[in-house]
Amino acid sequence: MEWRNDLQVRRRMITKIARIIKSCKTEAATSEWMLKLPVIARRFEAQLAKRARSLEEYRDVNTLKRRLRDVSVVMCAEPAPRWYVPDLHFQTRADTKAEIKRYLETDGIDAAADVIEEMLAYRAATFAEYMDEATFAARLRDVISQHNSPPVVQA
Repeated sequence: MEWRNDLQVRRRMITKIARIIKSCKTEAATSEWMLKLPVIARRFEAQLAKRARSLEEYRDVNTLKRRLRDVSVVMCAEPAPRWYVPDLHFQTRADTKAEIKRYLETDGIDAAADVIEEMLAYRAATFAEYMDEATFAARLRDVISQHNSPPVVQA
């Protein structure tokens, strides 16, 4: 099995990332922020998995904080889509996650629906594009294939 599809390995990494992020936040850690911690940790983990060239590189705790800093710089540079309002679109996104799970089960793909849905949301230029059922399967396959492909290393 390809290591990026090993959910146990990835869940352990998400837990490590959540602990690191939590340790960096002290008085700013509101209850609302703590509710977002699992999603934030999954987003970071997805980026680390995407960028890692090997399981050893991915699991390396000696470089984990540096790699998280590198990912945070990139993630902060990516603004949320203009159409995206978290509270307003919460139910729609939950429904989309359920639809993603159905597609994944049908195709026999083992992946995290939350991370994939977030990638779909961030790549959609408009809410209409995000909701477009005619292109849903193609956009889903595109996100999954990009998520599982090795990173492009620039010289």
